[in-house]
Amino acid sequence: MQASETLARWRGIVAQAEDGAAAQPELSESSPRRIPAILYPTTLREVQDIVDAARANGTPLYPVSTGMNWGLGSRHPVRDDCVLVDLRRLDRIRDLNLAHGYAFIEAGVSQHALAQQLEGTPWMLNVTTSCKDSSLLGNAMDRGEGCIRPRREDLLGLELVLGDGSVLHTGGVGPGASRKFHGLGSGPDATDLFLQSSLGIATAGAFAFIPRPERIDYAFASFRRDGLAEVVDTVLALRRGRVLDTTFRLSELPVEPGHTGAVPDFTLLGPLLGRRAAVDATRAVLREEFGRLPSFRSFECGPVAEMPLTHPLYQRTQFFRGIPSCDLLRARFRVDDCDLDSRSESGWTVVATVLPLEGRAVQTALDVVTRVVDVEGLTCRLEVSAVSPTTILLMTAIWFARDAAGIARMRRTQEALRVQLRAAGLHPARDGVDAVRDEGSAGGALARIKAALDPAGIVSPGRYV
Repeated sequence: MQASETLARWRGIVAQAEDGAAAQPELSESSPRRIPAILYPTTLREVQDIVDAARANGTPLYPVSTGMNWGLGSRHPVRDDCVLVDLRRLDRIRDLNLAHGYAFIEAGVSQHALAQQLEGTPWMLNVTTSCKDSSLLGNAMDRGEGCIRPRREDLLGLELVLGDGSVLHTGGVGPGASRKFHGLGSGPDATDLFLQSSLGIATAGAFAFIPRPERIDYAFASFRRDGLAEVVDTVLALRRGRVLDTTFRLSELPVEPGHTGAVPDFTLLGPLLGRRAAVDATRAVLREEFGRLPSFRSFECGPVAEMPLTHPLYQRTQFFRGIPSCDLLRARFRVDDCDLDSRSESGWTVVATVLPLEGRAVQTALDVVTRVVDVEGLTCRLEVSAVSPTTILLMTAIWFARDAAGIARMRRTQEALRVQLRAAGLHPARDGVDAVRDEGSAGGALARIKAALDPAGIVSPGRYV
């Protein structure tokens, strides 16, 4: 079918549609995809109509929220010839409940838009370090990480359009015109089933806020690199003992090819929230616990609100106050706006890995990355996040030149990391669009669920489930 005929057909369903492109710029330089059309629905009904038409014609669909899944494929579908369903114009805050601390928002609502609604209220938002215009729901659907806690802890329930065109509500999101969040009902809750899946199109979700605390402090410590395992074990013990209940990140872990000099220190940064006395007590425990480690270098802690603009941690710590910003992101990529796919001169991709709950697993991962870097020659940078008492995430960022040679080196590095991390018993936490899926023992059961909810197989084919 000619492009004009294709668009005419879709414009009979949704007013805003445009030609796709065979090669859209993409920050992680994943393989180009053929995209026949891009649709911009503005209502739930339009999404249902899109699904109904796609099912009737056997047209695969690939939904994105705002498309800022940088490092993992941005807006690229997994396969060719998927019609892109861009949900950014589904941007209504349907319910803002300041009495009980939640909002019911559509997929295109940005973290900035919702954070603005909370200014001057008793609540704040768990934001990420990504663009302030990135989607809350899109990030949650791929199990993203906020600066205070995992986004999954914010997500209370979902509104979804399934592959048969029907609408499903999960997690206590009530049906009917209001679709407000009412809390869990009886029976199973299917919310987690739809995270990192291709079982339906999430059009809206209920999100919990964080009570605005009396005090928000930052805790920052540095350690020698040889103490990596003991620091991770210490942080995990503090989380299990409920001394810490927020995400702490170990960063400044660059791995450079052929590095033979002194290994640089690494740092640990996280927020302390609560009443003044509780924050002071936690700070004292951290100073004591970190100070007794042989690898300890330094420790500082203080109120984020009192930090001067000139402090080197200023940009990183303002996220702890629920204030999204693009400043750190733009400085990192040396751009003056957030169109990273087109504007960034350097390419950037990540390999996300979930680690066993022990410090030596982090050291094992570091050793794997070092081996790969020494062979392939690209610098990587690691960030380790203790996001809960039961979860450690490793994000390995790969920077590369966006030319043919640089892209080839990146792909070799990326594939070598995936293979060697798996061989070491360390498995993916998130997948890029070019990743080869290993569904494991649950694959058969998930395929049967996919067939039941999306019988024509039109929703995000090849993406996770």
